[in-house]
Amino acid sequence: MKEGNAELLISANTVNGTKGGLGSSYLANIVNDFTSDIKDRIVQPRKGATVTPAIKMVTQSRFNPNLDYKVFMVPALMVMVLTILCGFLPALNIVGEKEKGTIEQINVTPVSKFMFILAKVIPYWTIGFIALTSCFGIAAVVYGITPTGQLSTLYILALLYLFTISGFGLVISNYSETMQQAMFVMFFFMLVLILLSGLFTPINSMPQWAQVVTMFNPLKYFVQIMRAVYLKGSGFAELGVQISALTLFAVFFNSWAILSYRKKS
Repeated sequence: MKEGNAELLISANTVNGTKGGLGSSYLANIVNDFTSDIKDRIVQPRKGATVTPAIKMVTQSRFNPNLDYKVFMVPALMVMVLTILCGFLPALNIVGEKEKGTIEQINVTPVSKFMFILAKVIPYWTIGFIALTSCFGIAAVVYGITPTGQLSTLYILALLYLFTISGFGLVISNYSETMQQAMFVMFFFMLVLILLSGLFTPINSMPQWAQVVTMFNPLKYFVQIMRAVYLKGSGFAELGVQISALTLFAVFFNSWAILSYRKKS
């Protein structure tokens, strides 16, 4: 009343953009109604009052101020690169040896199943880290996008994700008889996992049954990790749910891969 100006902060969680936008609009309407009430009860009765209270909304996005879609999409696309390199290719590895007949020579060696599986995935992990580092460089040079958080956090959690997705690829490889069969099965699963990872469509905007399915999608958790570290600067403490989920997936798929590999010695 003295200065003719008052500032009000509306802080809205817009992880779900639709709900966040609607909530902000409803609250803005409530404030507008309040200013109208002030006008009717206080300002107009004052003799010679000419100032009409009004509210001016100024929106500021906290983690992506310019609303640049590249800041949101590029980190998620890095996950797709890792998925193809360290999930799709290992799925073709063992089944390729089945077709060539070299798997029989490996089966009669004293190499354990654990060591055999580990030897199969280490080259792809190395390639995956090289590709991830290249993606970091390209994102910084071409798009000017650098992580707000620590690179070490990304590398450590990327290793956990590589455990998970390579184990998944090896499971498919163990149950496939030909490379063509492995390719089609892996392509089917990759398509479903990518569509339900939140890359293109926000998970909160999906039907309820689809949101339940995404709970069993490892891509979803690593996409959330990449975006959180890049945009928010999140650390291990803030990513406890995602880290726990990926750890369970890694143990499950790699144990399944080792047990399902039928080594005959």
